[in-house]
Amino acid sequence: MTRKCDRQPATVSFRSVCLTAAGGASLAVRSLRQKTICVRLSTLLALVATPSTAPRPTTSRRRSATTTSPIVGHIGLIPSYITWTGWRAVGKSAEEAIRLWLHTQKLEEIGVFGAELEVVPDRVAKFLTENSSLVMLGMGAGKYADAQYLFTEDVCGYGKNHKPRHGKVYRNLGPELQKIQDERVAAFREYKADVDSGRYPGHEHTVPIGDADFDSFMRAAKG
Repeated sequence: MTRKCDRQPATVSFRSVCLTAAGGASLAVRSLRQKTICVRLSTLLALVATPSTAPRPTTSRRRSATTTSPIVGHIGLIPSYITWTGWRAVGKSAEEAIRLWLHTQKLEEIGVFGAELEVVPDRVAKFLTENSSLVMLGMGAGKYADAQYLFTEDVCGYGKNHKPRHGKVYRNLGPELQKIQDERVAAFREYKADVDSGRYPGHEHTVPIGDADFDSFMRAAKG
């Protein structure tokens, strides 16, 4: 499926790419298929993500998506909707799966270029991915999405919350990071103690001024 837009579309074949986004999510992109999208690959990898999850598109959202602002939507388990859905997979019933499909079509209508596909049954995710022009970034949605992403705290094993079913730990950095945190706290305690006692700042930390210049300054300052 090809998206219509005013800009020249670019066909991108997704191959093996791994990066850590600014928001703390690790993204793995692999070659699955080709999609024609109206953004540059560098824009995709930058993951400039603005949630587009409202049931009805607003004029401002539609305008931003179709002009200069790349927008990533959200399909499935949407954290900002947890009050209504709870922390659970979304799309396990036929009714919910249809709503996900309608939501996907609505995001296409708005003009977003991709969507986070979160905690959705794998066969439903496969259908959405293969029948939409959106670049699907899957987490807990099986292996058929265009890309896979996990939170860095899950990949590196320092998360303190419940580990989700789709999470996989590759390193146990929790103890190491705790040691670093303990040393950080100790350092700032020593710094505060030095300030309180007058040991910091010392002479070696101070910018000097010559006596003549200081005397001239004081005379000018006092008029």
